[in-house]
Amino acid sequence: MYDSVESLAADSSTIVVGTVSAQSTEGDATISSVKVTNAPTNPQLGANLADPAGGPAAASLEEGRQELSPTLELGEEYFLFLTPTMLPGEAATQYFVTGAVAGLYLRHDDEFRRVVPDSGDTLPDTITATGAASG
Repeated sequence: MYDSVESLAADSSTIVVGTVSAQSTEGDATISSVKVTNAPTNPQLGANLADPAGGPAAASLEEGRQELSPTLELGEEYFLFLTPTMLPGEAATQYFVTGAVAGLYLRHDDEFRRVVPDSGDTLPDTITATGAASG
């Protein structure tokens, strides 16, 4: 469980803002391709990971793997906290949403709202488009 955006960022290897451009299924997992429009940095990014992966650059295409609902929706823009899957093969280049659903915020006007506000985490309900958290 996460009690702050800082702790969520510390467990994430990358943070991105992007739009879901394609989706597929692989067994019980949904693979979402996200066209990255911004990759905010955080000084604590990946601090809790033994070997943090290099983060994506803006305008790159990243794949996220979700095995739990809710899944990302095609055409929607998200603020995502991501962690490498550490899975073998092609899945090694994919990411999980940090904290299963904790690191999942959906754009609504000029802010991003938590997709699952009752996950048990004590995180802000919204993050503004400029990256400042609000309660």
